Amino acid sequence: MSKDKVTELLKNYKSYKAAIEDYERPYGEDNYGKYMVAAPCRTAGYSDMPMGGSYGPRVPKLTGDWYYEDFKEYEEYQYVVRRIGIALDALNTDERTVITLKWLDDFTLDEISQRKRFSLPTVKRIHRRALEKLEISLKFVRPPGWKHTDEDGVKIYDKNAS
Repeated sequence: MSKDKVTELLKNYKSYKAAIEDYERPYGEDNYGKYMVAAPCRTAGYSDMPMGGSYGPRVPKLTGDWYYEDFKEYEEYQYVVRRIGIALDALNTDERTVITLKWLDDFTLDEISQRKRFSLPTVKRIHRRALEKLEISLKFVRPPGWKHTDEDGVKIYDKNAS
């Protein structure tokens, strides 16, 4: 995985977490039915009866108006958030702090150096070293919805392919 992909994952980390929380809380703060909503075994709530006017059968839909594709995306987001958390835990304290401030809290490296009372070159070195470690840790993690092509533009993987 390139540094660009690592920074893309880090930039979107909070959004991924928010999407997971939204998916898990459809019934409000009490979380009633939390596991029913996210359960892959929820069967389609449809019948083979025409919708009326002979337009054909209804589109299969999971109960609660959640589609199976939503659940698959939820699983992807969960996986990515879990892997980013594991990768961040593998960093030392200074590296984790610099990465968190830079990519999750939108600080500049200069602001981080002032806040941490490190010189700017030191913060840049810590940041570079942390990104190199994250690049290794997140080598096989792909952003949700990722599509891969070879050098000739031939699609190798598409999450939407059957």
